[in-house]
Amino acid sequence: MNRRIILTALNNNEKLWYEQFIPFISTLKKTDYEGDIGVIDYGITSEAKDVLAKNNVLVFAPENCVSNLALDRHFSTACIAQTYHYDELVLFDADIWFPSHQFTLFENIKDKEYLYACPDNQVSGFIYECVKDSPQAQYSHLYIGEKLRQILDKYQYIWQLGLVAGYAKAWLNYKEYLIKLCQHPEFSMDYGVDTTLLNLYSAETDKVKPLHKKYNCIPNWEISFLYQNGKFRSFSIEEETVEAMHTPGDFRLEGKYSLAKLDSEKLIKLGKTYRLKDYPIYHILRESLTSYAIEERYTTLKLEYANANYIAIKTLNNTDVSQTLNALCIDVTGYSKICLSNPHSYEINLIYSYHDIPNFDLCNVTYVKKEGLTPFLTKENKYYSVVLKPSEKLYFYTDSLDIERTRTRWVFENIRLI
Repeated sequence: MNRRIILTALNNNEKLWYEQFIPFISTLKKTDYEGDIGVIDYGITSEAKDVLAKNNVLVFAPENCVSNLALDRHFSTACIAQTYHYDELVLFDADIWFPSHQFTLFENIKDKEYLYACPDNQVSGFIYECVKDSPQAQYSHLYIGEKLRQILDKYQYIWQLGLVAGYAKAWLNYKEYLIKLCQHPEFSMDYGVDTTLLNLYSAETDKVKPLHKKYNCIPNWEISFLYQNGKFRSFSIEEETVEAMHTPGDFRLEGKYSLAKLDSEKLIKLGKTYRLKDYPIYHILRESLTSYAIEERYTTLKLEYANANYIAIKTLNNTDVSQTLNALCIDVTGYSKICLSNPHSYEINLIYSYHDIPNFDLCNVTYVKKEGLTPFLTKENKYYSVVLKPSEKLYFYTDSLDIERTRTRWVFENIRLI
């Protein structure tokens, strides 16, 4: 049985850890892949190393042959193959996640002399920007353009660098090529140099073979979504189930292809074991939330309980995010559950909304629920009106992976808590 490993590279960036690496590692671990998983360490913290060790993820020192992380990880992958005697190695970007239980990529890595990559549907300008152009240079913009056209003529696309795979021999051959190419003064270690050099390697040696788009699926292909009972289940492309979804920055922000937006509760359930620290859930004293002197004429609600990783309460004396003056405002992060009830013998009407907070992302999960009913599908920055019968309870719920960088602000109009 061949020794296999899947690698990605990380630096000391907590936001990247939570937004990219946790979806990557938590979904990869749920596939049927059974080989090793490793991280090439470009400065991750001791806390991150402890989390990786606890979850059986290997950590490898980088080669630091060049200053560009994206390119140096290719040198490092080749050296990992040689030093640790791996037969087959796959290097992924960390902003990829795995929506399918199946992981069949290694079945397609057959030729030991070739690297394998997936197609890109655009030729980005950064391919040229890492080259100092000169008519006398061996690798001028003109020469690179000719080589890209050579690849386009053969495959109709160039290579996308979110995934590079191959046997150890192919990686070591590529490393030798990179050593020679990096000696040319026209190449700078700017963004995109890894893409430029792999495509040059393909054109000059013909030693890169294509993989199906499903193994590194970028969102600007034509992708279909499969839902079951209203919940996301999978993507497909060209009638094949997508096994690895690549969500670069703009697409992550949009959220359409992001696990954090498609199934945030699944992400939190799988991802909590990869948090960089533990966060206790506090049982909030009722007195700390009911001591705000809002006018007596406002509707009274009973605070049954409040549990949260973090909670803060205040009144708003402006109408930036509320319809009235002195609206009650409760900020929460991470896991939180606030239960309010109607203490009166008659029905009352509750108006609420929720918002993000400047410099924070919204919690991954935010919803409202009545007892025995499915959660309300509410939206940010919208006002909702709920009628509560006598003694009826209403639950306000949030959850998120990244407690330091997420907040949800609940705003309640014209109410007092008792």
